[in-house]
Amino acid sequence: MRHERRIEFALERQRFFDLKRWCTDRSLIPTIKDPNNAFRTFPARDTI
Repeated sequence: MRHERRIEFALERQRFFDLKRWCTDRSLIPTIKDPNNAFRTFPARDTI
């Protein structure tokens, strides 16, 4: 599932939000902002 989403959303700015939800790469998260140039946070209950 993660691989499919990586391919499907790679160019649609969705990859950041997948990384955030899945907590897969904590080192990238603080340096990436959403399209509105703001950091987004997700509650722990939304983390997979």
